[in-house]
Formats: sequence, C-alpha cells, structure tokens
Amino acid sequence: MDNKIILRNGDLISLSEWQQIHGVPEGKLSEHFSISEYKIGEFQPFQYSELLINLYELFRLKIGKPVIVNSAFRTREKQLELIRKGFRAATWSPHELGFAFDHNTTSWKETCAHAAIMLQIAKEMELKIRIGYKQYWNDLQVLIKAGKATEKQCFMHTDVCPMYFGKGMPWHEKDHPKQWETAMTW
Repeated sequence: MDNKIILRNGDLISLSEWQQIHGVPEGKLSEHFSISEYKIGEFQPFQYSELLINLYELFRLKIGKPVIVNSAFRTREKQLELIRKGFRAATWSPHELGFAFDHNTTSWKETCAHAAIMLQIAKEMELKIRIGYKQYWNDLQVLIKAGKATEKQCFMHTDVCPMYFGKGMPWHEKDHPKQWETAMTW
C-alpha cells in the first residue's frame, strides 16, 4: 500500500498524485511540512486528510514559526500500546485514520493562543474541527506537581473528524465514535 491522501469528498489518492496536483515536492506534505519531520512519516504507509494538511499549513503561516508535530498518523498497534502504557489515549483515535495532529506548545498561554488561531482558520476555511487541550493541560498539572513533567511539555490535539463523519459527510455511514461527528473543544 502506498502513502495516501484523503480528499474532502472521502476519496483516496496517492501521495505522489497529491504532490503533483498541488506542486508539492517529493518528500513533503505541503510547503512547510516534510514527511521526514518528527512523527509525520513515522509509520509507513500512512494516510492524511487534505483538510488537516491545509489547516496546518495555514496555521503555520499564521503563527510565523515552525510547528512541531509530536503525533500524527499512528497504527492500531501503536494506539493499543499507548493505552497499555497508561497514557490517556482514546480506544479509537482519529490519528489511526490520518485525521489528527498533535503539536507541541511551550505554555498554557501559547496553547490557548494556538487554539484560538486554529479555530479562526477553521472558520475561514469553513471546517468543523475538534481541538483538545484543556484535558491534557489538567493531566500535565498532576505530572508537574509530582515532578515528572514541566509546563514546556504542553500540546494541542486537532482533528477534522466532523468533516468526514458528521451527518451528510462522506464517511458518516462508517463505524465511528459518535463524538467524531461534532465540532468541539475539550
């Protein structure tokens, strides 16, 4: 199986087709995101939503600095490993389908700013997205108090699941958690 890109309509095309259509050089997902970057191409083959790629490309341009993606596509096996190791990982994750990125932030203030920017870009792109950061911040506070983490280990989860699984969307009839249908922030 080749690396794939999931189009807005739910169809899959090869990464090479995507690169050719959008003038993206080999080895890149977009102008600012290389496949070789940390976690982007960790698992081969992979697939990513074009909506997620475009959202993060615009986000990167808006904040004017590199975005460190700490979790992108992951296999089912990797998801189960995270659960076994005690991480707060969902039973079924949008990462397994290529619909989510988690990116590093350096503080609560930056995380909140990134969430606001991401929501504004999604609105401009007419995308329904889900952003997770509040729950992760609360979990991090426990680790900080125990001396097992620092504030600089913040991150934010963004996924485009409602654009594929919401009512009337291309993958609505496929099995999925109900919460993937609705835009939300948690």
